[in-house]
Amino acid sequence: MTISNPNVIELNQYELLLGDLIYVPLAEPDPVLRAKTLEAFRQVARQYSADGYRSTKDHPAHQHLRASAYLTPTEDDYQDIADGNGEFTEAVGRFRQQHQRRFNVAINIAERLFLTTHDNEFRGLYSTPNGIFSQVSEMARENGIRGAQDKDTLRGIWNDYRGIIHLPLAMELSKHSKEDPPPLLPFARSLQQAFSQNCPRNSSKPYVPAHEQISFVEISML
Repeated sequence: MTISNPNVIELNQYELLLGDLIYVPLAEPDPVLRAKTLEAFRQVARQYSADGYRSTKDHPAHQHLRASAYLTPTEDDYQDIADGNGEFTEAVGRFRQQHQRRFNVAINIAERLFLTTHDNEFRGLYSTPNGIFSQVSEMARENGIRGAQDKDTLRGIWNDYRGIIHLPLAMELSKHSKEDPPPLLPFARSLQQAFSQNCPRNSSKPYVPAHEQISFVEISML
């Protein structure tokens, strides 16, 4: 799938069912490699979906899916799927070895940012002693988390991920919610807006510039 707008990522209903696997492409800090890994992720999602369809296609509730070419890949499609699976396996290795810890730190920063806007405190990222980076750094020292204790390191992590972090944050908040969570992508959009439309107290600069943010849009493959 080709995305014409670099600030929009389209996800179909089957890709959204794969949950945390979307973290693998999103955790790639390089935009070019992120786009390549996202395409590999799409092929993995298509295989999962096609395999699931084949095993349940005779169920009456699934008869309407027969017309979907997405769920019935051709031989050529399966070659693309195989190539995508190989690339995605390599990406999972990079994620575990290089990106996962940094990505989790970025989610922690974003969660604290969500809380400070939700509570109308509007703490700054860089302010001391109670700024968000200070909080994350203190948490990292208390828990022995490497790579999150230095504020310059935290700044680099945040710069890498602040444009996409609203989706994984929405996923994490939804997973740990004691109530039924809202629909995922509208929830992510609300976080996206909260980060781009709010500023730290005594500042006119938003937490995340809107032009740096990527919007996640659901499309149908039925």
